[in-house]
Amino acid sequence: MAFLTPNILMSTVIRPAALAAMGCAFMAFSTSALADDHCPSPALSVPESPITTVDKQNYSLAETQVIFSDYVRKIAAATCSGGVGQLMHLRNTPDPTDRTILRINFDTIYSFLILDLTTPATITLPEAPADRAKAIMICSHIYEDIQVPMWDSLWGWKDWERDVLGGYGGPTSALALKISNLEQILAASPSGFAVGSQISIADFAIFYVVESLTRRMLEVASGPDAVELLLGDKPTIAQHQTMMSTRPNIASYRKSDIWRVYGPYWTGKGTLGDRTHELGLGETELEGVETLASLLLRLPSA
Repeated sequence: MAFLTPNILMSTVIRPAALAAMGCAFMAFSTSALADDHCPSPALSVPESPITTVDKQNYSLAETQVIFSDYVRKIAAATCSGGVGQLMHLRNTPDPTDRTILRINFDTIYSFLILDLTTPATITLPEAPADRAKAIMICSHIYEDIQVPMWDSLWGWKDWERDVLGGYGGPTSALALKISNLEQILAASPSGFAVGSQISIADFAIFYVVESLTRRMLEVASGPDAVELLLGDKPTIAQHQTMMSTRPNIASYRKSDIWRVYGPYWTGKGTLGDRTHELGLGETELEGVETLASLLLRLPSA
């Protein structure tokens, strides 16, 4: 595979539900464009060079260059441009068969942009982007700081005390503090929504993490007291949960066959039930939830 001279940066703008960003790398391009059906050719050239064998050391660079060159061609075709310095907005979710990258998120509306950073570039955000940015920050906080540590601890990949409870700092630290953050966010909003005056992805994220954590905890012995510890003094979260749970689409989904199959569980481990022991996967999901609940209640200030 011939490598390209590094000098182009790709950045990706996406919504979160997940939230992700593609890495940055560089490649050579030519600014010359040839007319073809009134659209220029892709502003990309691959200089001839000796073939380089791809190995562990250079695989990431080689794969990135292949991906970026493919996106240059896609942007060029979609925008009737050279493919560099031009935003390509997807109007629908991606094609599940698209393998430009290993597996794009099929539930995400993407925008793509390749920039030549040999000269300065400025990206101007839409007017009043603060609400969007705040919604993304809330979702990222919930996913990275609350959900993932608990999910990983359920599988035994992380430690409940170190990674979820943050040691013995009491019920106002670590997980409890993060739940308190959500209460403060909602209490500060006069609309009842997490951000601005209408529902956003942040509201769904808050609803999901509180609902799923509460539901699973109420199924174990120490859970009710742990729920009271975490949420008993959070009236705004309680109001938000009621508001979200009565929205027609959410209420309909929670009565659906899909919900009955997957809704009761917090992770894929939950679907395995007691088989986690015979499969060598350690505690069941509910046993892990009981571990979390009992540890919460053993904190010094609990």
